[in-house]
Amino acid sequence: MLKRKQKLINRKFQLKSVFTILTISAVTITCAVLIMLIITANNSKSMKESVEGLNKAIAIENSIIESFIEFDQAGANTAFVMKIAEIRNDHDNSIKQIWKHVSGLESVIILNHYIITAIIVLFFLQSIIFCFYLIHFTHRIAGPVQVITRYMEKIINGEKAGFRALRDKDELKEFHDKFIEMVKKIDSSRNGKADEVKDE
Repeated sequence: MLKRKQKLINRKFQLKSVFTILTISAVTITCAVLIMLIITANNSKSMKESVEGLNKAIAIENSIIESFIEFDQAGANTAFVMKIAEIRNDHDNSIKQIWKHVSGLESVIILNHYIITAIIVLFFLQSIIFCFYLIHFTHRIAGPVQVITRYMEKIINGEKAGFRALRDKDELKEFHDKFIEMVKKIDSSRNGKADEVKDE
C-alpha cells in the first residue's frame, strides 16, 4: 500500500471539532465538579460543627468528672465513692467513643479534600487525553477528505488524479473507493465515446 508522502490535515476542521467537544465536556465536568464542591463544602462544614460539638461535650464531661473526683477527695461516704468509680468508668468509655467519632469525622473531612483534588486532577488529565484522541480521530476523517479534495482539484485541472489507497485506520474508505470507481467509469465512458468518434 502506498503511503501519502505529504501530511494532509484540515487544521480548521480538526481544531473546530476538538474545541467544540472539549467545550461541551469541560462545561459538563465543571458543572459536576461545582456541584460536588458545594456538597463537599456543606458536608465539611457540618462535620466541622459536629467535631466542635463533640469537643465541647468532651470538655463538659471532663469537668463534671473532675468535680466528682474533687468531691470524692473531700471525704464522702463509701456508697457515693463506689458510684463515682462507676461514673468514672462510664465516662472513660463515653470519651473513647466520642474520640472515635471525632477522628472518624476528621478523616472524612480530609478524604473530602483528597476527593476534590483527585477530581480536579482527573478532569485536567481527561481533557488532555481527550484532546489528543480527538485530534488523532479527526485526522482519520480530515485526511481522506483532503485526499479526495486533491483528486477533485486535479481532475478539474485536467490532470490525472493519481489514486492511492488510504491508510489502514482512515475513515471514509467506502466513500473513497466509490469516488475512485465513479471517476474510472466516467473516464472509461469518455474513452469509449472517443473511440466511437475515431471509428466514424
